[in-house]
Amino acid sequence: MPLRYPDPAKPKQMLDTLAEQAVMPYRHYYWPDTRIDAELEPELREVSRICQSTSLSAQWSKQEDADRAIDHIEYGGDGVRLSVQCSPWHYHDNPAGKHDPRGWGQWATADLSRQRGYYQNILRLLDDRAEVAHVYLDQEQLRFELPGASESELVTIRRALIEKNNAALDLVREYFPGAEIQWFENGPDSKHHVFGEESLTWPISTSLYNINELLGMFARANDMHEVCTTTPRDVGGDYDGRHWTANIGLGGYYERGVPKPSKGWQGLPYEVANDWWLGRGLGLDYDRDEPGRDGMDASLFRYGYSWPTPMSKRCGNVGETSRWLYHFLAYVAGSHNQQESEPIGTNQTGWLDTETI
Repeated sequence: MPLRYPDPAKPKQMLDTLAEQAVMPYRHYYWPDTRIDAELEPELREVSRICQSTSLSAQWSKQEDADRAIDHIEYGGDGVRLSVQCSPWHYHDNPAGKHDPRGWGQWATADLSRQRGYYQNILRLLDDRAEVAHVYLDQEQLRFELPGASESELVTIRRALIEKNNAALDLVREYFPGAEIQWFENGPDSKHHVFGEESLTWPISTSLYNINELLGMFARANDMHEVCTTTPRDVGGDYDGRHWTANIGLGGYYERGVPKPSKGWQGLPYEVANDWWLGRGLGLDYDRDEPGRDGMDASLFRYGYSWPTPMSKRCGNVGETSRWLYHFLAYVAGSHNQQESEPIGTNQTGWLDTETI
């Protein structure tokens, strides 16, 4: 059955089309939206059902956001899991040096207290109505690669980074025992983590966005698979749950609707077919040796995480409906290998061949 793609000139078709979609073959968490337009809340409810997740911001969410998350869980059924996003070591004043993790001065103790307060507030907002099943930590401020640091300083810096990140993990485990934890961009090449030495190694994660070439994203996914299958046991390889997750930006990520696009984007339209292919590669684990295209090995891929938030104004708008939703539909269709009435590459063209929404 081909996907009935909504007409951008008739944005009211979008809600009906979303309601027809089955859940994706893998769970897809997303960055919480604390300022969603009221007229788009029904669309977000369908997105949550399809993704089998809903989300809250540890720092910014209010009571209405928690109530919306509960509504998503009730609407989408038992499979919808609640994710909480927090940014440890992000909103701090570190006078010792830019992004320098050393020391437990006032900035560090204050930030750790803030993290504790955030989690206490989430529990208050939920009031035992739902359990937190997933926590997303986007630690991207502290780093061990500091310009000009000596080798001996780097050793101290790395130890301090491990200590800070483990402290953040301990708080999550204290308030949300049993919740799965995901770091932003952690792995052997991360500047913000020390792979195998922090108390959370798996899942490793990477970002499959802001790359114009689809094959570049496939290559990055294959790199994640390589790490999972070749990591020595003394660097976290002894855990039999080795897997990876992906941060995914649909519609070209943040370049869409931004006045000054990044150098790699140049303001060109982003084809919805790119998101279809990405969804297909992750959803079907199709062969990396498929003729004519470098595929990806997604056999150890666990789930995705979307940034920016669904229907973000960063992605631009089409009438009353966000451009993001059109790319989301393509992504979902790809995850199910749901195509048009005519296969791609025939003389007849369809939305996958022509639309650059």
